[in-house]
Amino acid sequence: MTCKFTAVSALGTALCVGLCAISAASADVPTTAVDVSAYRDKLTVLSDGKGHFIAVTPIGNDERAVFYGDGKVFYQQRLVGMSRNGDKWDHVFIDPRLPVGGRDEGTGFLIFDGKQHRVECDKRVTNLNPVAEAEAKTVLSSAQFLRSPRKFRPYALARDERGSYYYVDRGNHPEDKERFRVFAGPKGNMKPQQMKSIASDPSGDVFSTKTGTLRLVLNKEPQELKWISGKKTIGLVRVPLDFNTMIATIYNEFGVYTGERLGTPCDDL
Repeated sequence: MTCKFTAVSALGTALCVGLCAISAASADVPTTAVDVSAYRDKLTVLSDGKGHFIAVTPIGNDERAVFYGDGKVFYQQRLVGMSRNGDKWDHVFIDPRLPVGGRDEGTGFLIFDGKQHRVECDKRVTNLNPVAEAEAKTVLSSAQFLRSPRKFRPYALARDERGSYYYVDRGNHPEDKERFRVFAGPKGNMKPQQMKSIASDPSGDVFSTKTGTLRLVLNKEPQELKWISGKKTIGLVRVPLDFNTMIATIYNEFGVYTGERLGTPCDDL
């Protein structure tokens, strides 16, 4: 089953230069290869038998790594935890679409219970089995290992009294972290705004259209958030994005990231 989700943002540190104007297809971020030469031949390859594969370093290896893909291309997972009890173990990976995890973004699990491998994406559970050694060697020798294809991550979220939201995200990768986008509208119908950053300092941020008739103001001290359209000013309230449930709500209900694949097992499993 392929899951369809959307996006979120987190109000925190000051926004920087270069709010990106949004086109229907946001500019692609180069996909960078991950060097797995030190442990490629140690990876265990698991499959659901339906064309979905996970490659994982064995417990006890010097480097912890989990990759997900189709057997030809594997994407690196952002791991935020692991545990081991004898032969049993689990890895915890980030997936912002999931409402579970107890941290800023939701988490999924790759688990071995001593007998069976499985992936848990919230309530969805998929059993996996080790691929035969010969097939695993063939897969590993020719596959590409790449970093996450996720392009943006949450930065800031505000709401007015009529239920419209104002959302800012930023580039997910270090070289792209100063690319920002602004969306506005009700849940499920948020629209990209052709705005750019015109001010960014310790007190907050201001985004504006070229003519200045449309502005998003996110001040911190004193806290003042507002949406300005022509001569009309709408006061906003901050929506905290420091817990997985709110971020998952944006990914699943806001419509910003609908259909976007994040390269995690929860894209398909």
